[in-house]
Amino acid sequence: MRALLSGGTLTRVRTGAYLATELLADRDAHERLRVLTLARVRAVSSSLTADVVVSHLSAAAVWGLPIVTASTTVHVVSPSRASARSSSDIDRHWQRLPANDVTEHRGIPVTTLERTVVDCACALPVREALILADAALHIGADIDSCWRIVGRMKGHRGIRAARAVLEYADGGSESPGETTARLAFLRAGLPRPVTQLAVETRLGTFWGDLGWPEQRVLGEYDGRSKYADAGAPAAVVIEEKRREDALVEQGFRVIRIDADDVRHPETLAARLRRLGSFPPPILRPELSLYGPPRSPLR
Repeated sequence: MRALLSGGTLTRVRTGAYLATELLADRDAHERLRVLTLARVRAVSSSLTADVVVSHLSAAAVWGLPIVTASTTVHVVSPSRASARSSSDIDRHWQRLPANDVTEHRGIPVTTLERTVVDCACALPVREALILADAALHIGADIDSCWRIVGRMKGHRGIRAARAVLEYADGGSESPGETTARLAFLRAGLPRPVTQLAVETRLGTFWGDLGWPEQRVLGEYDGRSKYADAGAPAAVVIEEKRREDALVEQGFRVIRIDADDVRHPETLAARLRRLGSFPPPILRPELSLYGPPRSPLR
């Protein structure tokens, strides 16, 4: 084992648990983080007692949600300190969960998808929590169930931030980039956009990532993978030009957004306002709320 570790064949996940290093090869930083997080969760879950369940960011990884914030520990919910075994790579949250908030997924005892969304929304900054909530709704989380869980958690640390996240969560968002762009517009006081807005054109129906139908404006988030997976660069550019021309013929103006744009939300919002007649800014101070600083998900 020492030879395999020193030679790079294995990567240590925790004491007594290892991962084949080749599973991390040729993956970007986000994919490496996802694989390592799942490996840690699998290793820890095998040692848990029957009354302990995986939760928070660790549960989000089990559900396949995008992990934006790195976590070096596995988060679990324990009903009693008496049954807990101390370990430096386990972050225990002391609480007795309702039976309806617990399930099993991929063979791991875990908080339900909806409970996971609420727990993360209570503890993460709004952007990271909204990315998780959007992704969960996109794969089938029930927003009404999330609201019922919030209703039971009155007075819980971070619950105000969780309400804000649920208020603006949207399952129509198809990537963390789209969520981040939408949040930038909301924080800038622009009207809430419609996600996946359908527009009929002479070339067929197109769906804009974000849209303001009254202002006839569409926002398109251009992530690198969108073009990397679409074929030859020249063909992609030509197809995008035809698509945009067809949208313009229908009276729509298109703003293209990338990762650098969302780092400068004021400039991005100003660009959008120049394209349409938008109402005065809407104040949304709740979108600046953060989760509890004394209990970060690390």
